[in-house]
Amino acid sequence: MPSALIKRIIFFLMMLSALPDFGQGLFFTVVDENTKEPIPFVNVHLKGKDVGTNSNMKGEFSIEFADSDTIVISAIGYEGREFLGQEIKSSILLKQKSYELNEVTVRGSKIRRIRLGNDQIKEAGFFRDSKMFVTLIKNSDLYGAVLKDIEIHLEHPATDKFKFILRPRIFANVSSSPGEDLLKNDLVIEIRKNQNKILIDLETENITLPIGGCFIGVEFIGYYDEKNRFVSYHVNPAGTEQFAVSFGRGPGNSFFLNRQHQWTKFNSSMNFDFRFGVRVLY
Repeated sequence: MPSALIKRIIFFLMMLSALPDFGQGLFFTVVDENTKEPIPFVNVHLKGKDVGTNSNMKGEFSIEFADSDTIVISAIGYEGREFLGQEIKSSILLKQKSYELNEVTVRGSKIRRIRLGNDQIKEAGFFRDSKMFVTLIKNSDLYGAVLKDIEIHLEHPATDKFKFILRPRIFANVSSSPGEDLLKNDLVIEIRKNQNKILIDLETENITLPIGGCFIGVEFIGYYDEKNRFVSYHVNPAGTEQFAVSFGRGPGNSFFLNRQHQWTKFNSSMNFDFRFGVRVLY
């Protein structure tokens, strides 16, 4: 074999070895550490990158990554985990979070329903460049108020061929930014055709509205196509398959999750807010 050809082959092999090792075609399953039951619609993303997906109803997902990538796994009601690409296994175990029992508030016979938030502000437009949107619900003096429901105003996708699914999100208010999850259970909801206002019942969750408030909002998980295949919004984040949330003039306390999976304030210079609200029992 000519020496020039040998040099070309050696150079080609060296170039291949320098490329990232992607786990193409690899499938993973996320399961409960105790019950070994699959966990549906788990959020999965590569830290610091615009790459992510959700597990399906069977807890299964596929994602491409390099050995040096950090894969972040999170699910409502579970402790999150991170793995280096070279260390992740095909079966991923998540541990359920432990929660302190909520203090029971005893009230008299008169229970008021109080509306809070931005659902009554005038609509100014729609925003769609994300899969998760939240706004701050302030609370300065309603001690022991319990969240009854969340109201979300949105624009339904132009297509009516798919079954869309979403879930409410509630986060602690940490220095006027979203903090830890306050929801204990994953409340996945299927959206009907042309449903532009959603009322999500939270009364059975027994969540007390903290003094100082909390962030409430919505996460668009994905949809089922004509062949009943689940498609995550991470995979198809825009176009006719994406929802948009309504916004209007407000105090400017709304955030969305950007493509690097970090919270970004929404139009802080213009004082716009997403049209989300809650009713509380007090």
